[in-house]
Amino acid sequence: LGVWGGKNDFFDMKGAFEKLAEIFHVQFAYARAEKSYLHPGVSATVSLGDVEVGCLGELDPAIALSLGLDKKVYLGELDLQAFLAQADDNVRYTNLPKFPAVERDLALIADEKLTCAEIEDVLLHSCKYVTKARLFDVYRGGQVPEGKKSLAFTLTFTPDNNTEKAFTPETLDNFVKKILNNLKFKLGVELR
Repeated sequence: LGVWGGKNDFFDMKGAFEKLAEIFHVQFAYARAEKSYLHPGVSATVSLGDVEVGCLGELDPAIALSLGLDKKVYLGELDLQAFLAQADDNVRYTNLPKFPAVERDLALIADEKLTCAEIEDVLLHSCKYVTKARLFDVYRGGQVPEGKKSLAFTLTFTPDNNTEKAFTPETLDNFVKKILNNLKFKLGVELR
């Protein structure tokens, strides 16, 4: 996969990987990538379980410059054989929920050193009804203190088959409160 110039960025590339994960009913884990051809601050490895199945990120600016590219280049790499070997073990079939999923956006303030993957892990494991955590914005500067960054996530809450009624706003507020407490306790992350 690759994109050059235009409005596309790292999050568009990550979104393509997330769509693939959704199709195969798997959950990717992301960690900071250390690939010589990728920008060190705008890249990630992609894993299923303990197996690295790919990477994505911005082409290192020095490489782009040496190739005569005047715009940012984003690329993604997937080891199809490793991915399919892992994905086969992860496919699970469940009944559709009786009630619709609900989305909530959260803007968080975190230390610059924390990775998106660390925050996503807490988001996904703080409430059993969180079925998806999607990063859609990262912001630095302005009213965000130095050494910190603002990350905005969309959380998807999906009722399981034991749920008796649709989630109310009050129920969602309680879920979010629990998630925020876990983020504060485990990572020092706070609501923006």
